[in-house]
Amino acid sequence: MTTRPEEGLAVVVGCDGSWESVEAVDVAVEEARRRALPLVVLTVEDGRGAGLHDLRDWSRASAEGALWAGAIGCRALERVGDRVPVTALTATEVDSPQLDGLAGGTALLVVGRHGSGGLGAFASGSTSEQLVRRLRCPVLVAGPRPGAGAVHRVGGPHPVVVVGVDDEPSAAVVLRVAVEAAQLRGWALTVVHAVPRTDTELHLLARGVWERHGDLLLAQRSPDHSLARVVVEVERPVPALLSHAGPHDLVVVGTHGEGRLAGLISGSVARGVLDRMPCDVLVVPPHVVAPDAVPVPRPDQVAAAAVEPDRRH
Repeated sequence: MTTRPEEGLAVVVGCDGSWESVEAVDVAVEEARRRALPLVVLTVEDGRGAGLHDLRDWSRASAEGALWAGAIGCRALERVGDRVPVTALTATEVDSPQLDGLAGGTALLVVGRHGSGGLGAFASGSTSEQLVRRLRCPVLVAGPRPGAGAVHRVGGPHPVVVVGVDDEPSAAVVLRVAVEAAQLRGWALTVVHAVPRTDTELHLLARGVWERHGDLLLAQRSPDHSLARVVVEVERPVPALLSHAGPHDLVVVGTHGEGRLAGLISGSVARGVLDRMPCDVLVVPPHVVAPDAVPVPRPDQVAAAAVEPDRRH
């Protein structure tokens, strides 16, 4: 079953033949089903034949690259089967006009945690980094698949969406993306606010999160109709986030900066989470337009909301 990506929004998955990208295809299928969107399997030849000055060698390398990309696309289509509407797209490079139809029409990009060359997701110069710059949308990095006997124990028996928020204006966009992800899955939402050592009582800090983001938090209800859970941790952001995430969960993080994924430089929160990712991670780059279909509650609901500081500290 095929569809044309330029007809509207689509979920795009990058596939380069690595096992991690094959796993990413499976994750992308589930995302496309949740969102009722078609899936585009994208393979980029990028770099094949580069540096070869002899025209015959360059032509041969380019032809081999096209065959390689085509074979990967076919295998990915076979894996998807009839689960969602799908098409395969091969581009010679990330900046190719072939991707113009996706630049404004990608709801979500899904990539593996490593590429075929061993580079981690968003490593400088990697195809995934270039794709994020081009497509400018949230990116789901497929984490290690839980084993058949894996049991979810972190925070409870059911999977949750865990999102980190800070005091930056961009936190609202990250939180809105997390709320949408939780709604699509029917999962509960845990909001983690990490702070350094402070004399302020934690429940007051938690209430501050509710006051800033109450409209979004009240829009998210778990299947048992409980409110989103706000946790304040006196801890560094990466350990604070990961302490609430298990193998079946989803972690949502934002990035800061104006450059190409400037927030994923060494030492950033997003980079730290990706380097230690126990599960799928949804990265929200700068300038992403957040979903706008989240219901907004009344102000009196915000005032009545409960807060839950972390009492372990």
